[in-house]
Amino acid sequence: MTCSNRWSKGWWSAIDRRAEPQQVARYFIRWGRQLRVKSTMGLKASEFARQQLDRLELGQELERAPYGTVTYCLPPPATTAT
Repeated sequence: MTCSNRWSKGWWSAIDRRAEPQQVARYFIRWGRQLRVKSTMGLKASEFARQQLDRLELGQELERAPYGTVTYCLPPPATTAT
C-alpha cells in the first residue's frame, strides 16, 4: 500500500514544520485502526504509525504514543543508509 502524494515529506513540510510528533503518531494510530491494517497489511497500528512517521522524518525519539486509554509502544525507527 502506498500513501497518496499529499503525505509526501515535501507536502508535510510545507504545511507544518512545527508538528507535535506525539499528536501525529496518535493520528496515524487512529488511521491505521480505521484501515484495519492488521488484517489487510499484517501490521499493528503502532507499526503503521512508525512507518508513516519515518516517511515524514518525524518523531524519531518517540517510544510510546497514548491513544484513548491505551498507550501504544512504537517500534524503533527504521535506520536509513547514507
